[in-house]
Amino acid sequence: MRIGCVLAGEVEAFRDERIVSRFLAVGPILVPLGSYYESPSGTLEVPLHARSVMAGYARLGSFVLTLGAFGAASACLVGRDLGHLLPWALLAAPLTAALAWWAHTRGRTTSPDLARRREVLAAATGHGALPGWLPDDEVRATRRRLLATWQERRRGWREGVDWREVARRGATHADAARLVAAIATYEAAHASTPEATALAEAAWAHALGGARETKRAMAKAETVDLPAPPPARARIAVRCGACGVKAKVPARLAGRKVRCACREPVAVPAAA
Repeated sequence: MRIGCVLAGEVEAFRDERIVSRFLAVGPILVPLGSYYESPSGTLEVPLHARSVMAGYARLGSFVLTLGAFGAASACLVGRDLGHLLPWALLAAPLTAALAWWAHTRGRTTSPDLARRREVLAAATGHGALPGWLPDDEVRATRRRLLATWQERRRGWREGVDWREVARRGATHADAARLVAAIATYEAAHASTPEATALAEAAWAHALGGARETKRAMAKAETVDLPAPPPARARIAVRCGACGVKAKVPARLAGRKVRCACREPVAVPAAA
């Protein structure tokens, strides 16, 4: 009897990336231990992926079942008391063969529409995994990195601070639209609300879809209350009396003193 661990259940294959599951094999018994997202940048442990586990069972057991079904059919043909099982054996043989074919061919790859989205996510995050496949801490960390990237690059695209507004109306630059779609996708996974999901679909329509897809997504987004853009931070204009430099400081510093670059203290007015 063989005892050991095996990797099987490859699904969602995209370029050099895939989801696989690890099984503990004790003879014919398979126990799933975990799922992993493999990519050129490394292997990330993810929550147990149901489709990968089912594919693993199908691939590891389908050929055994197929051989067993054909063997049972042959036994029925030559056996004296097994003739009543022949119809069932003949029915099971092609079904298990079809299961084996699906498990080793069609079940591995991702859909073309999903591949387009994963290509955008790979360019933005370094891997093409959907946030729904990842652990919560990884989703939060990636979301923060994407938001930081938006703040760094939005000025070059001449976009505002609020990425949600760009997701609603679309971006003037294709790279901005794709980055916003990635942000909205991770925001939807983080917030888990209908509003965030509708906003993500609208962002993907702007990033990848044509005019018809964009109108359909925006019409769906209008049926729910999208999150309001965050209020702009109030700032107060100040001027250094020593060097004459003008600047704006947060309103929370009203009535206090700040230090200019020339090291001179500057009083912040109590009212803007």
